[in-house]
Amino acid sequence: MGRKETVVMYKNHTSCRACGFGQRLDYIKANEGEKLESVFNLGVQPLANAFKKEGDLIPGHYPLEVLRCPRCGLAQLSATVLPEVLYSNYSYFTSRSDTMFQHFDALIQDIRKTHIKGRVLEIGSNDGTFLQKLNQAGYLARGVDPAANMVMLAQRNNLECDEAMFTLDYANKLNALFDVIIARHVFCHVDNWVDFMRGIQTLMTSKSIALIEVPYVGNLVRKCEFDTIYHEHLSYLNIGAMQALLRRELLMLQLVSVKEYPVHGGAIVMKLKLVGEGVNEDESVKQMQAQDPTLEDWRYFSKKATEHIRDLRELVDRLRLQGKRVAGLGASAKATVWVNACKFTKKDIAFITDTTVKKWYCAIPGSDIPVIDEEALIRELPDYVIVFCWNYREEILKRFDRLAAQGMKFIFPVPQVQIV
Repeated sequence: MGRKETVVMYKNHTSCRACGFGQRLDYIKANEGEKLESVFNLGVQPLANAFKKEGDLIPGHYPLEVLRCPRCGLAQLSATVLPEVLYSNYSYFTSRSDTMFQHFDALIQDIRKTHIKGRVLEIGSNDGTFLQKLNQAGYLARGVDPAANMVMLAQRNNLECDEAMFTLDYANKLNALFDVIIARHVFCHVDNWVDFMRGIQTLMTSKSIALIEVPYVGNLVRKCEFDTIYHEHLSYLNIGAMQALLRRELLMLQLVSVKEYPVHGGAIVMKLKLVGEGVNEDESVKQMQAQDPTLEDWRYFSKKATEHIRDLRELVDRLRLQGKRVAGLGASAKATVWVNACKFTKKDIAFITDTTVKKWYCAIPGSDIPVIDEEALIRELPDYVIVFCWNYREEILKRFDRLAAQGMKFIFPVPQVQIV
């Protein structure tokens, strides 16, 4: 059976979800009003996590362009794909790597600095991996996630988890208070930030903390991590934009600190508290805001990303001409972005391996490159392997050191194309 596509299900995004810049376009001509600036464009691309088997319904292709707010600096996609398209049967599972578990331990240690025990709500709890860690650490953890398949997995492990989008309406219906609210890599997936923040503050007391973990846009721009730009990531957060958001009407939250973590190529955790006496930001906020990328930084990033795409494409072409066989490691969203940006087919990359069983025998979205189990590297012994999960570099090199000793070479595409 051939593949089929649904009708396009997205809306154009023209105003800043942090400070509101661009809203005047609603009632005056576009060329006379405030406009967000285009700083990067990958054209029309498939959804990065839409891994499907032959004959499955494919959820379409959508514009993948980054717009920047000239007022607060927030970068955001020009198109917002509807949540029901993105998350109805989500294929991203929380990593169970040593790197991720170490990160979870670090987060829990930081939570202990203010709350040794208590009630925790995780927004975007995925399959419940972090909920389990929290419960094991002595917290009473509850999750909420819009993906039915992820919630089912969490509930099978006897974890308390709701299938829902986190909104102010959901928070009001929950009618509960939490000591800690944590949203790991979900905030930048949200379209309506004001509603999201109002939901969080509804569930907090004066002693509560909210922790919002996101990839920091400064790392994305400086390290040219363009492969973290895909449709689920509606925004690429800078500190100036968060400050602008918290000044919006009806919000009563204060950003008090920012801490950097090495996970996912460079992430930050922003700690928020309800506005009140003695609640102030510390020096880390100003220090991080000083690193927010400028318009010139974005323009240089766009130039370098285009060069990196060309470099990987040309490297694979040269290897093919030499008769070398190339495979890939890590069927992540990053892989989808690279494959489609470089226009790779299975003639270029024979297969891409992954540890996620659900992805096996699917194709990389937008291509005919098959995803198979990681043992294929041992069975097939390709000459070169492109490591799309480059954010686990040291762990990957350690895991496959025997194959490297036998002559297999690994290509890391970020921060520049490099053969190891």
